[in-house]
Formats: sequence, C-alpha cells, structure tokens
Amino acid sequence: MTKPLFVRLLAALTAVVLVGCSSDCAKGSCYPPGTYIDPNDALGATSAEICFDGDCATVEAFAGPDDVFKGFNLDTWEEGRSVDLSVTVFDASGQVIDSLTETRTMDSSGCACGVLFYDWKNGRLHRLN
Repeated sequence: MTKPLFVRLLAALTAVVLVGCSSDCAKGSCYPPGTYIDPNDALGATSAEICFDGDCATVEAFAGPDDVFKGFNLDTWEEGRSVDLSVTVFDASGQVIDSLTETRTMDSSGCACGVLFYDWKNGRLHRLN
C-alpha cells in the first residue's frame, strides 16, 4: 500500500532537514521553510488562511489534493522568538472546516528549524511537532 503524499513529503523533508542541518543547527542552515497542513481528503480541505503575528495569507493546496503550504518570512526568524500562529482551513465552498490559534516558539533543537506540521485527529487540526 502506498503511503499518502503528505507522509512521503514529511519523510523527505525530515531527511533533508536532518542531513542539511549541523548538529548545533546553525542559523544559516535553519531558516524555517514554512507550515505544512495535511488537506485531509475525507474533509475536503482546499485552502487555508495561515497567520504569523497577524500577517496572514490564504493559500490553496498545491498540485491538487496535496499539502497546503505557507512559507515563513525569513526576515522575521530568530531562534527563541515566539509568534502567534493561527490556521483556518476551508472546504471548496469556503466553509470553515477547523481552525486553531497557538503561540509557537522558533526552536532549532533537533534541527526542527521552524518547520511546522499539522494533520488531523478526530476531525480537528492537530500539531505534529
């Protein structure tokens, strides 16, 4: 059975990040590439509004039913900086499927490098890391 694209993408990104970062996760190798959200085909998610400290962008799932992605503004990255993150996911008719708001702290431990992953648990957005 083939793994869903989101799982394959997550594995590939994890491998790239782990290979690409030094053990101390130097700033130059750890600019946060963005936020990934599994669109959950069962719920029909087609777009998401993702906000960092009130700076919002609405993004569509790219390449069809694949992962919704929002790049992070590299100019704002600082290790240890806390940002207010809000995510709202919509279906094709523009109805809200789910949303969450939380404070995230940029952290280089384990070379996470600001990559934020979200999937679904019992029909609700769920943080993976």
